[in-house]
Amino acid sequence: MQWAFATVLLLLGTCWCEKLPENLQNLREKLAASVSLDEVQEALRSKCEKNGGPDAFDKLETAGGDLQTCIQSNFNATQIKEEIAIKRKTGDLDEVFEKYCKRVPTVKECVKTASTAAEACLEQNEKESLKLVLNIADSLATFACYKDGDRIAMFVAEGGPECIESKQSDIERCANETLSHRIPTDISLNNLPLLSESTEGCGDFSKLQTCVVEALEGCEDSTPANIVDALFKFIRRVSPCKDYKPK
Repeated sequence: MQWAFATVLLLLGTCWCEKLPENLQNLREKLAASVSLDEVQEALRSKCEKNGGPDAFDKLETAGGDLQTCIQSNFNATQIKEEIAIKRKTGDLDEVFEKYCKRVPTVKECVKTASTAAEACLEQNEKESLKLVLNIADSLATFACYKDGDRIAMFVAEGGPECIESKQSDIERCANETLSHRIPTDISLNNLPLLSESTEGCGDFSKLQTCVVEALEGCEDSTPANIVDALFKFIRRVSPCKDYKPK
């Protein structure tokens, strides 16, 4: 299943990291060098036609474009950062996150439409994986927008972004130590490095959580570490690893 790898990427993205950890950066470069966009599109088109019929790929492509437009029109990263910088000075961060949390239901509808188009192209086991990834994404939104974004407002107010930035190298090390062994040297469309639902995958997720939280605990304020730890636990509750216990 794809849930764990997708979750890690979401987590790293929400943690204000400006660059991918070294091994993940290498993965992106390997994919770009070994698999062309045309090859990806052709493989996806073939898969869609097989599972969803002759129109499935075109519908997926349209839905993907609509989803991108929906997200960009509701969540402009540059604008959000500017608003945060302004409101942080006045102590009104809650206004920023309340504003954007109210837009989440709109984006959820866009995601729902796109996921319906995607499902038509997938095998049954892949559909289950997609549902799981969507559940985790929904949980991330729920976590972030708890009480109109109070958690995220607190994270920013207590130096969360600065804490993450100061521990960037440690977070990269954590990702490299827990994910690098899952990245194959020979990458192709049929050999993508995705974590699975296995106990081993759950162990990697647990190790990543421990490593990242311990790194953030080195910051001056403990709030960022506590919030990120709570985020990991929140994700775990909706994942196949909810009952996993580290050895």
